[in-house]
Amino acid sequence: MFKFLNLFEKDEDRKKIMAPARTKGEAILEEAKFTFPEDRKKPMADINENLINYIKKPMAKGGITSTFCAFIGLIFLYIAYYLNLFYKGSPDMTVSALGFSSFLFSASALWFGLRSFKNRPAKYWLSFLGVGIGGIQFVIWITVVFIGYRA
Repeated sequence: MFKFLNLFEKDEDRKKIMAPARTKGEAILEEAKFTFPEDRKKPMADINENLINYIKKPMAKGGITSTFCAFIGLIFLYIAYYLNLFYKGSPDMTVSALGFSSFLFSASALWFGLRSFKNRPAKYWLSFLGVGIGGIQFVIWITVVFIGYRA
């Protein structure tokens, strides 16, 4: 009856998973198939060396700068919009300077974000974020300038 409760009888893999590791080298995560290729002493035959390691990929150069510029431009866009509402449509030079700075920051966010896609292989999520936010701001400012020119 107690034969089914004994987990350490026959299966060696089950024993490795269920039993705690007492010394270094006994843990299941220290086996070669769970380590990085550059940390292995000898590569195993069942692991494909052409696969990309997504854990150790670096961030794309320019992605952080792109996101930073996009958020600074977004802050300037918000302040310029708020001050334009505060001055009831007749803004002073401060609002114009904030608007132009927001336009420059969004253009630089697009530039740095698009340049960062040339780095291979890398993590691009900050680049996508910077290009997305900067692109939306850029379109907003182009639309504002176009509507202001026509009026």
